[in-house]
Amino acid sequence: MKEQASFSVYYASAGSGKTYSLAREYLKKILCQSRHDAYRNILALTFTNKAVEEMKSRIIDYLAAFARQDTSPNVQALLQQIADDTGWSPAKLVEKAQLVLRHLIHNYAAFDVMTLDKFTHKIIRTFAHDLKLSSSFDVSLDTDLLLEEAVDNLIAQAGTDEALTKLLLEFALEQTNDDKTWDIGYNLNQTGKLLFDENHRDEIRSLPDQSLETLYGWRKNIRDLLKALQSQQEAAVDGVFQFMVENAIPTEAFSRQTFITHLNNIKQGKLVPEKIVRSPEEIKVLKNFNWVSEWLPVLFHQLEALYEVERKRWLYDIILKTATPVSLLHRIQQEIQTIQQDRNLLSISEFNELIAQQIQNQPAPFIFERLGNRYHHFFVDEFQDTSVVQWKNLIPLMSHALASENEFGEKGTLMVVGDPKQSIYRWRGGRAEQLIDLANGSIPFKNPSFETVLLDTNYRSFSEVIEFNNAFFQFIGQLFDNENYQKLYTQQSHQKTTAKQGGYVELSFIPEKKEVGLKNEVNTEFVNQTLSILHRVRAQGFSWGEMALLVRRNVEGALLAEALIEAEIPVITPDSLLLQESEEVQFLLHVLLYLDQPSREEAKARFLHYLGQRFLQLDDPHIFVSEGLQCRTALSFDLWLQSNDLTLQFSELRQLSLVETVAKLVRHAILPERKNAYVVFFQDLVLDVEVRRQYRLREFLTYWDHRKHKLCIATPDHRDAVRIMTIHSSKGLEFPVVIYPFANINYSLTKRDYFWVDTADDAVSWQKVLVQKSALVAELNEQSKEACELKEQENLLDQINLLYVVQTRAIEQLYVVSQKISTSKTTGEYPNCTAKYYLSFLDHISKDTGANSVFSFGEAVRVSKQKSLNQVVDWLSIPQAVLADASLRIAEKAGTLWQTTANESREFGIMLHALLANIEFAHEANERLLQAQEQGLVVAESVEQVRQYIEQIMNHPLLVDFFGINGKHYREQPIFREDGQVFVPDRVSLFADGTAHILDYKTGQRKTEHEQQLKTYAELIEGLGYRVTKITLVYIGNELNVILL
Repeated sequence: MKEQASFSVYYASAGSGKTYSLAREYLKKILCQSRHDAYRNILALTFTNKAVEEMKSRIIDYLAAFARQDTSPNVQALLQQIADDTGWSPAKLVEKAQLVLRHLIHNYAAFDVMTLDKFTHKIIRTFAHDLKLSSSFDVSLDTDLLLEEAVDNLIAQAGTDEALTKLLLEFALEQTNDDKTWDIGYNLNQTGKLLFDENHRDEIRSLPDQSLETLYGWRKNIRDLLKALQSQQEAAVDGVFQFMVENAIPTEAFSRQTFITHLNNIKQGKLVPEKIVRSPEEIKVLKNFNWVSEWLPVLFHQLEALYEVERKRWLYDIILKTATPVSLLHRIQQEIQTIQQDRNLLSISEFNELIAQQIQNQPAPFIFERLGNRYHHFFVDEFQDTSVVQWKNLIPLMSHALASENEFGEKGTLMVVGDPKQSIYRWRGGRAEQLIDLANGSIPFKNPSFETVLLDTNYRSFSEVIEFNNAFFQFIGQLFDNENYQKLYTQQSHQKTTAKQGGYVELSFIPEKKEVGLKNEVNTEFVNQTLSILHRVRAQGFSWGEMALLVRRNVEGALLAEALIEAEIPVITPDSLLLQESEEVQFLLHVLLYLDQPSREEAKARFLHYLGQRFLQLDDPHIFVSEGLQCRTALSFDLWLQSNDLTLQFSELRQLSLVETVAKLVRHAILPERKNAYVVFFQDLVLDVEVRRQYRLREFLTYWDHRKHKLCIATPDHRDAVRIMTIHSSKGLEFPVVIYPFANINYSLTKRDYFWVDTADDAVSWQKVLVQKSALVAELNEQSKEACELKEQENLLDQINLLYVVQTRAIEQLYVVSQKISTSKTTGEYPNCTAKYYLSFLDHISKDTGANSVFSFGEAVRVSKQKSLNQVVDWLSIPQAVLADASLRIAEKAGTLWQTTANESREFGIMLHALLANIEFAHEANERLLQAQEQGLVVAESVEQVRQYIEQIMNHPLLVDFFGINGKHYREQPIFREDGQVFVPDRVSLFADGTAHILDYKTGQRKTEHEQQLKTYAELIEGLGYRVTKITLVYIGNELNVILL
């Protein structure tokens, strides 16, 4: 039996059987134990839900195949391999597989294969009380929307907050003077994204939380320092000129007056880093003045003193430009926290940080006990995408398992699988360096038996694709200065081939365009070349569905999609799946816009045009639209719709909940054959937004406006259409034919990442300053120079990793479409863009890149067998009949199902309690009641009774102020006491004069403990600085009983 190391790291290059290896090792763990539920102590983590589904299905499929004694070669090979590794006979493994499979199917919830995010979510749910979180918090996945709202709230305070107003105005003027956008919202949003980025959390936490008045004064001091430095430089440069006069050094002694011009540029603040003189020899002197050369070391020394001052001036200038958005990060964070507290939200980006701060120091047995499971074996897939904080959070749990044995005498194990060459998520915390460090022996566990396994056979691709990639990436690896990165590609990227011989690779280049303003022409050439390749591939016998176009940016995908649609080539693209692309969804939105504001004539015209053209199927809908626009009142418009056989009544729609409004529009204004997947997905979206977020119409429209570019339906499988997707979206996928057009990205123009450098200046209160990689930043100090060099190498790794992901998606054929570029006349090198890598490689293998534009490897002939695709005629079946509006209601509460005397009063009270928790102001009552009816909380027969009861509560003299517009009303918001206990009053109203009112609902008989509970609430709220002036207890039942304490 093969002894397994406690800690195994699998380096799995693309197509090397990563999931197969994970499934094999997992099966060994659950089949070779005496018990049948060994899976309960195994935790497998991966990056995406799709990867979770693949791993789970692979394990179940193999178990089922073993159990039914499948004789296929692949299954038998795996069974024999497990038998060889474990010493168990195949027959015994088959018998065990039957038992384990039966046990697992009946206890599927304990089959813990999940994403890292889901696992951290599980931990936070478990420790919600310890973290002082509401146990019912919702997870916010859309950090962009959250940030935009927080920034908008902050800017809205301008005009009332004098210091903030002054600061923002000054910042906007600075941006305008620097020829940048004056839109401060955009700038604050860009900087605010750092709050959700793990790579910046430590630095942001170290920033001083200064008042805006202090910040404003500090900025003034920096400007004063800059003016002083400017005066200092002017005097110092004059001093150099004076030195030259005193020593009879003529200005005309210097070649082309370069040195003199250089001094004047310093004096005027125009020095750029590229012009810094690095040695005395760089100061050129005319031959007639050779004697001046004796003074060059002295002049160079004076220059160095000027440069030191100039570097300080550059630093102050950078600080001044970033001070406002960076210093406002604390304020933006406060706004985000306020929004989250009001809505009981927790951003997913905060998960790992919360665990790192609060749970990491807890002993592992305690964490396992709280989780309800004691994991002893761990599998981590896609490790290169695991963030630094995520890995640090996992280490304590894994350390405990690796250092101990469980009650069955098993040693804990950890299997990590990944590929640094496929690390393309640095921008969200994933770092290839973590996996590289493990290979170099940087192991965070004490004395585990450790092994590395290299999966170096590519089972995915044909030989020509593999051999091209081997040669290309081994050559490209030589571009790295970083030893680890270079080794990754020059020594660890080579893959072995299999029996899949053949395949084809083609590099083609459109002509070089040096003239300015020819971007559209260049794009057209890329598109035309791509269309030509598609038709050539199609002629070889490949179906459209076997081809994929991979792009770096969405704008390129949009250009290709438009061209393919025009050429009548079926295509699936993220844009084509957007909800907003649907004619029916646009109709629904225009109706909602009109309902929100009847003055929106354009929205009215657009939905009328849809009704006339699509629903009524008029030959000329323009007359219909014109007549509808002439109806100026709600009554005349409804009567006109009736006269045209339309059952829509807008006066009725305005009284319905958002969900019911959309449902009625779908039923009465969209023909059955046009009720497609887009309509269904839109209805699901409306239901989710109204139920979970409690959004009303206008809030939904704002939400839609922010999210419409991302909201899309699920991609249909098995459709014979060309896929267009970004490189990041393609990761983990494979396609028979991959085409990579627009392979000419200019990396010098791409967005540069932010990073932090030490200020090392006593005049600056910040220890670190936020910068972007540039020649100027590299000149600030030695640390900033090293940081820029490191960032440059990281960017190069990220660029080449993207190419690796692109080129390893191809199974049989790979096409790259780039652009010819010329080498620099001074350096002889290609400019920094994607084409550089391909042209340099072709030069390296002695291809004539000057005369030729197409370079092929292998033969452009299909080798694989053609596959038949299952045609999907429609994604969703169209319902033949629709239930009447009030035919179906979901009753969630027992009291509404069985109207027994015992249940009736209590359930009525619980239902009212839940409904009142959703009402902040009295005018919201009807809308919230409709929503409750839609959700099944209230049955139709009880609506009127409930409405009257609610009105009785809100209009009661002792309760009216709890629902008025003059207060801020908090419903079921948790209050944390110092001892960790959590208290949740039903309603607390806070008023501008510092007073507070408390209201709590109860059912049943009056009890002393109820009154004591409210007194405890009062003590807590007074401890927060408010003066409690009213405490009210409301007993809900057959009769309303209001008690003022």
